[in-house]
Amino acid sequence: MSDLKYCALTFDDGPSDTTEFILNLLKHYGCTASFFVIGNRIKTDEHRATMKRAVSLGCTIENHSYTHGRFPEMTDEEIMNEFELTQKIVYDVVGDYPQFFRAPGLNLKGRVADVIPLPLAGGSGGNADWNSRPYEDVTSFLPERIEGYMSVASDGHIFLMHDCAGNYLTPAALSVVLPKLIDEGYRFVNLRELFRIKGVDPKSLVKDQWKDVIKA
Repeated sequence: MSDLKYCALTFDDGPSDTTEFILNLLKHYGCTASFFVIGNRIKTDEHRATMKRAVSLGCTIENHSYTHGRFPEMTDEEIMNEFELTQKIVYDVVGDYPQFFRAPGLNLKGRVADVIPLPLAGGSGGNADWNSRPYEDVTSFLPERIEGYMSVASDGHIFLMHDCAGNYLTPAALSVVLPKLIDEGYRFVNLRELFRIKGVDPKSLVKDQWKDVIKA
């Protein structure tokens, strides 16, 4: 159908218990996504099983660094070490190397963009959704998350969300948002598939982050 709109769901900071809830939703609604994992958080058999399950459902595993540290303060060698460690860990678990990198905090200051040899993924989710702890100043609650996700939806958009541990409000919001947007003609695919569908080479954007994938 020509009126379909394609977006990529992407999730940072996993794998965790939250990832499993998101995978259940993706399976239920026939969607796929890309998970930008932090290498040093892949510690248990359960985490590795979650990554394998994601791939079995058509999702991809991408690189979000090894420690989620302050990249602009690191040397080139330290940045490359963060990158390469996570590349290896992901390959060892799922047999496939990440094809995209997302900088911690989306921070490309310094030489980050010069050192990382993969296309850089940005995106937006319309709100601060990286935790579900009500006592923290920087967070968002269920209505805000739903409104934020709906507000940024557009053809070719890269949704940036978080599947960090204990972040139960993100899958709760998705359980509302996904059926609404699907009814509006949206289809959700992993990031690699979005570029293929749009006929865009992810390497065509140099030293900057992709936020939307739209063919010129």
